[in-house]
Amino acid sequence: MGSISYKVVSKGYTIKEAFYNAQKEAEEEYGNDIYNGKINNEFRFKDVTNLFKNSKKNLGDFIEDRLDKLSKFDLGEGICIQEPILNKNKIKSQVDHIITSGTKKWLLLYKVEPLFIECRECPKTFQTKGEAVAFARQLAEKYKADFHITMIKELDKINPLVAKVKYKKSKNEGSGKYIFYGHVSY
Repeated sequence: MGSISYKVVSKGYTIKEAFYNAQKEAEEEYGNDIYNGKINNEFRFKDVTNLFKNSKKNLGDFIEDRLDKLSKFDLGEGICIQEPILNKNKIKSQVDHIITSGTKKWLLLYKVEPLFIECRECPKTFQTKGEAVAFARQLAEKYKADFHITMIKELDKINPLVAKVKYKKSKNEGSGKYIFYGHVSY
Protein backbone atom coordinates (compact mmCIF):
# COMPACT_ATOMS: atom_id res chain seq x y z
CA MET A 1 0.00 0.00 0.00
CA GLY A 2 1.38 3.35 -1.01
CA SER A 3 0.54 6.89 -0.12
CA ILE A 4 -0.31 9.93 -2.16
CA SER A 5 -0.24 13.59 -1.21
CA TYR A 6 -3.23 15.88 -1.45
CA LYS A 7 -3.77 19.64 -1.32
CA VAL A 8 -7.28 21.04 -0.94
CA VAL A 9 -8.57 24.59 -0.53
CA SER A 10 -11.87 24.92 1.33
CA LYS A 11 -14.03 27.63 2.89
CA GLY A 12 -15.65 27.84 6.31
CA TYR A 13 -16.16 30.14 9.29
CA THR A 14 -13.67 28.00 11.25
CA ILE A 15 -10.86 25.68 10.21
CA LYS A 16 -12.86 22.71 11.50
CA GLU A 17 -15.86 23.66 9.36
CA ALA A 18 -13.61 24.08 6.30
CA PHE A 19 -12.03 20.63 6.94
CA TYR A 20 -15.49 19.06 7.19
CA ASN A 21 -16.60 20.83 3.98
CA ALA A 22 -13.51 19.58 2.12
CA GLN A 23 -14.12 16.01 3.33
CA LYS A 24 -17.81 16.14 2.37
CA GLU A 25 -17.00 17.47 -1.11
CA ALA A 26 -14.34 14.78 -1.68
CA GLU A 27 -16.74 12.05 -0.56
CA GLU A 28 -19.46 13.32 -2.90
CA GLU A 29 -17.05 13.47 -5.84
CA TYR A 30 -14.88 10.37 -5.26
CA GLY A 31 -17.01 8.15 -3.00
CA ASN A 32 -16.22 6.64 0.37
CA ASP A 33 -13.42 4.32 -0.81
CA ILE A 34 -10.70 4.31 1.88
CA TYR A 35 -8.01 4.08 -0.80
CA ASN A 36 -9.12 6.92 -3.08
CA GLY A 37 -6.24 9.18 -1.98
CA LYS A 38 -8.46 12.11 -1.06
CA ILE A 39 -8.95 14.22 2.07
CA ASN A 40 -12.10 12.34 3.09
CA ASN A 41 -9.75 9.54 4.26
CA GLU A 42 -7.94 11.91 6.63
CA PHE A 43 -9.54 11.57 10.05
CA ARG A 44 -7.99 14.54 11.82
CA PHE A 45 -5.69 17.43 11.05
CA LYS A 46 -3.33 19.80 12.82
CA ASP A 47 -3.66 23.59 12.49
CA VAL A 48 -0.19 24.91 11.53
CA THR A 49 -1.20 28.50 10.68
CA ASN A 50 1.13 29.99 13.32
CA LEU A 51 4.01 27.72 12.23
CA PHE A 52 3.52 28.96 8.65
CA LYS A 53 3.39 32.64 9.68
CA ASN A 54 6.54 32.28 11.81
CA SER A 55 8.43 30.51 9.01
CA LYS A 56 8.41 33.64 6.76
CA LYS A 57 8.27 31.30 3.70
CA ASN A 58 5.83 31.64 0.86
CA LEU A 59 2.88 29.26 1.05
CA GLY A 60 3.97 26.93 -1.76
CA ASP A 61 7.49 26.42 -0.39
CA PHE A 62 6.20 25.91 3.15
CA ILE A 63 3.72 23.23 2.06
CA GLU A 64 6.31 21.41 -0.09
CA ASP A 65 8.78 21.37 2.85
CA ARG A 66 6.05 20.06 5.20
CA LEU A 67 4.94 17.36 2.72
CA ASP A 68 8.56 16.15 2.49
CA LYS A 69 8.58 15.68 6.28
CA LEU A 70 5.11 14.09 6.65
CA SER A 71 4.20 10.44 6.09
CA LYS A 72 0.83 8.75 5.65
CA PHE A 73 0.90 7.98 9.39
CA ASP A 74 1.06 11.68 10.35
CA LEU A 75 -1.95 13.93 10.70
CA GLY A 76 -2.83 16.15 7.77
CA GLU A 77 -2.20 19.85 8.27
CA GLY A 78 -4.27 22.98 7.67
CA ILE A 79 -3.42 26.66 7.24
CA CYS A 80 -5.73 29.68 7.31
CA ILE A 81 -4.94 31.64 4.14
CA GLN A 82 -7.80 34.16 4.45
CA GLU A 83 -9.34 35.08 7.80
CA PRO A 84 -13.13 34.86 8.06
CA ILE A 85 -15.05 38.11 8.53
CA LEU A 86 -17.12 37.58 11.65
CA ASN A 87 -20.53 38.97 12.50
CA LYS A 88 -19.99 42.09 14.63
CA ASN A 89 -23.68 42.89 15.09
CA LYS A 90 -24.72 43.35 18.71
CA ILE A 91 -27.78 41.13 18.18
CA LYS A 92 -27.09 38.09 15.99
CA SER A 93 -30.46 36.34 16.07
CA GLN A 94 -34.15 37.08 15.71
CA VAL A 95 -37.01 35.27 17.49
CA ASP A 96 -40.45 34.79 15.97
CA HIS A 97 -42.86 33.67 18.72
CA ILE A 98 -45.82 31.54 17.70
CA ILE A 99 -48.86 32.07 19.88
CA THR A 100 -51.34 29.22 20.27
CA SER A 101 -54.60 30.07 21.97
CA GLY A 102 -56.80 27.80 24.00
CA THR A 103 -56.21 24.90 26.36
CA LYS A 104 -53.51 22.38 25.57
CA LYS A 105 -54.25 18.68 26.02
CA TRP A 106 -51.49 16.08 26.19
CA LEU A 107 -51.94 12.56 24.84
CA LEU A 108 -49.99 9.55 26.11
CA LEU A 109 -49.07 7.42 23.08
CA TYR A 110 -47.09 4.24 22.48
CA LYS A 111 -44.51 4.40 19.71
CA VAL A 112 -43.27 1.28 17.86
CA GLU A 113 -39.73 1.47 16.40
CA PRO A 114 -37.32 -1.11 14.96
CA LEU A 115 -33.97 -1.68 16.64
CA PHE A 116 -31.50 -2.50 13.87
CA ILE A 117 -33.39 -2.57 10.58
CA GLU A 118 -35.18 -0.29 8.14
CA CYS A 119 -38.95 -0.62 8.41
CA ARG A 120 -41.39 1.15 6.06
CA GLU A 121 -44.25 0.86 8.53
CA CYS A 122 -42.34 2.52 11.40
CA PRO A 123 -42.32 4.55 13.48
CA LYS A 124 -46.02 4.29 14.27
CA THR A 125 -47.93 5.44 17.35
CA PHE A 126 -50.96 3.92 19.10
CA GLN A 127 -53.29 5.10 21.84
CA THR A 128 -53.03 1.84 23.82
CA LYS A 129 -50.13 -0.37 24.76
CA GLY A 130 -52.06 -3.45 23.61
CA GLU A 131 -52.42 -2.11 20.06
CA ALA A 132 -48.72 -1.23 19.97
CA VAL A 133 -47.69 -4.69 21.22
CA ALA A 134 -49.91 -6.43 18.65
CA PHE A 135 -48.45 -4.32 15.83
CA ALA A 136 -44.86 -4.85 17.04
CA ARG A 137 -45.42 -8.63 17.21
CA GLN A 138 -46.65 -8.67 13.60
CA LEU A 139 -43.58 -6.72 12.48
CA ALA A 140 -41.17 -8.87 14.51
CA GLU A 141 -42.51 -11.99 12.83
CA LYS A 142 -42.56 -10.37 9.37
CA TYR A 143 -39.03 -8.90 9.52
CA LYS A 144 -37.51 -11.45 11.94
CA ALA A 145 -36.15 -8.53 13.96
CA ASP A 146 -36.53 -6.78 17.31
CA PHE A 147 -38.80 -3.79 17.97
CA HIS A 148 -39.13 -1.38 20.90
CA ILE A 149 -42.25 0.28 22.23
CA THR A 150 -41.78 3.59 24.06
CA MET A 151 -44.22 5.95 25.76
CA ILE A 152 -44.35 9.46 24.36
CA LYS A 153 -46.42 12.57 25.01
CA GLU A 154 -47.83 14.66 22.16
CA LEU A 155 -50.07 17.70 22.07
CA ASP A 156 -53.57 16.93 20.86
CA LYS A 157 -54.59 18.80 17.66
CA ILE A 158 -52.03 21.59 18.17
CA ASN A 159 -48.79 22.30 16.35
CA PRO A 160 -46.02 21.91 18.98
CA LEU A 161 -43.91 24.67 17.37
CA VAL A 162 -43.70 27.63 19.80
CA ALA A 163 -40.89 29.77 18.33
CA LYS A 164 -38.47 30.11 15.42
CA VAL A 165 -34.99 31.48 16.09
CA LYS A 166 -33.22 32.75 12.97
CA TYR A 167 -29.58 33.73 12.55
CA LYS A 168 -29.24 37.39 11.55
CA LYS A 169 -26.30 37.64 9.14
CA SER A 170 -24.27 40.86 8.92
CA LYS A 171 -23.69 42.59 5.58
CA ASN A 172 -19.90 42.07 5.58
CA GLU A 173 -19.83 38.58 7.09
CA GLY A 174 -17.92 35.96 5.12
CA SER A 175 -16.22 32.63 5.49
CA GLY A 176 -12.47 32.19 5.60
CA LYS A 177 -10.29 30.23 3.20
CA TYR A 178 -8.10 27.35 4.36
CA ILE A 179 -5.68 24.96 2.68
CA PHE A 180 -5.24 21.37 3.81
CA TYR A 181 -2.48 18.97 2.78
CA GLY A 182 -0.99 15.67 3.80
CA HIS A 183 -0.55 12.05 2.71
CA VAL A 184 -3.18 9.29 2.64
CA SER A 185 -3.13 5.64 1.57
CA TYR A 186 -4.23 4.67 -1.90
